[in-house]
Amino acid sequence: MEAVIIEPRPLIHEGIPLPDIHFIDKPAGYAVREGDRYIDYCERNVRLRLRDHGLSDTKAQGELVSEVDRALLRIQRECRVDVSIALAGWPLGILEYGNRRLLINDGASVLEAKEGPFDNIHSFLLAQFGPEALPYLIGWLQRARENIGIEEILPGQILFLIGKAGIGKSLLQKYITRLLGGRDANPYDYLRGGTFNEDLFESAHLVVEDRFFEGGKGKSREFGAAIKEIAVNAVHRCHGKYKKAFAAWPKWRMTISMNDENENLNMLPPLDESLRDKLMLFKVSAPVFPTNMATVEGWRQWDEIVKAELPGFAHYVDNFDLGDIAAPRFGVNAWHDPEILDEEAESSTEMVFLQHLVHDMHLHPDVEDVWEGTAVELQRLLEDEVSFSHMHTRKLLGWGARACGTYLGRLAKRYPDCISFKLYRGKRKWTINVAALHSYNEIEDQQEAA
Repeated sequence: MEAVIIEPRPLIHEGIPLPDIHFIDKPAGYAVREGDRYIDYCERNVRLRLRDHGLSDTKAQGELVSEVDRALLRIQRECRVDVSIALAGWPLGILEYGNRRLLINDGASVLEAKEGPFDNIHSFLLAQFGPEALPYLIGWLQRARENIGIEEILPGQILFLIGKAGIGKSLLQKYITRLLGGRDANPYDYLRGGTFNEDLFESAHLVVEDRFFEGGKGKSREFGAAIKEIAVNAVHRCHGKYKKAFAAWPKWRMTISMNDENENLNMLPPLDESLRDKLMLFKVSAPVFPTNMATVEGWRQWDEIVKAELPGFAHYVDNFDLGDIAAPRFGVNAWHDPEILDEEAESSTEMVFLQHLVHDMHLHPDVEDVWEGTAVELQRLLEDEVSFSHMHTRKLLGWGARACGTYLGRLAKRYPDCISFKLYRGKRKWTINVAALHSYNEIEDQQEAA
């Protein structure tokens, strides 16, 4: 279903132009345009405004309703909207989808760009990201700014900022909020399974700062599914407390900052093929400041510098030539820091499963250099008490009947010479070269030690 913005048209009632007023279905009320936004008012206030425009609120002799009553009835019939909300990223107007009408009561806009110097901001970002990764951040910002205030939705990746504590990750998120129009919200509770999320729908920038999810990789996979929806789904369910939920089209961008300790990195979802291109993974370093940030005065001076330079930086972002890193779907290719990828791979569930294969399969007398069988047979083998890790394997594979086959499939892509399969009567029959896996594992251990 496609959503379309239409320009509101105030009524002309019996030759008198009425104020730009819309009737809101639930909860019942009215939205009146004042300048560049709509304000919610009760019927009593709207009656006052209609009288101010020359309509009588007194019933003429022989009439059952007044001129104001007739105008209100026309507004209710012809200017009805289902919901009034400052929907993230959209211009002022009425968003129509199917037979539903949503009034955008406060149009979104980005920080105004103006050509000018931004040397200090550039030095700040260059120190944080380095010359190779920084163009990808600029491209992400360019696409995010382009998405706001237009009548279509441009998807964008989820941006992860990973680094040590106290190096300006959260500070950068605040600057991103300014560049995207000044509205942000924290989706952390909702992503953890919360029900109500209406507060998120007015903010173009969803911000998670230095939080991590407990529960290991199982929970991080759920988290990955949730942020994937934010990255690519156009329609989301908006649910306010004590209100009926409705479908809406927010133009979100999401950034997540986290410290680089292992327990925080557990928040990273498994980087499978369906998710990898939807994430930006940046390794952030300590920035360079031209002021003494150990003092209150230094912070004030730096904030004034940023305030003065942001319009110039916005102009640079809007006009930046992406060259060969441009991409059709998200505007810019995804950046994945190599160190983060290595750390994620080492802690991934399939790599833990690999260690079980390497260390436990040779304990079984009927397993030689090469093993063949189905995923179910392999799971039965590894969960046998002969295996040192049988208890942990049961826990690792406990999330579903297809767990063992899923991990084998991922490992086969990484180690095609060691793990492969053939279809036999509609089932996958796996071949695992146990001796080759031992060799790979020893080589990788030696490389890590070096």
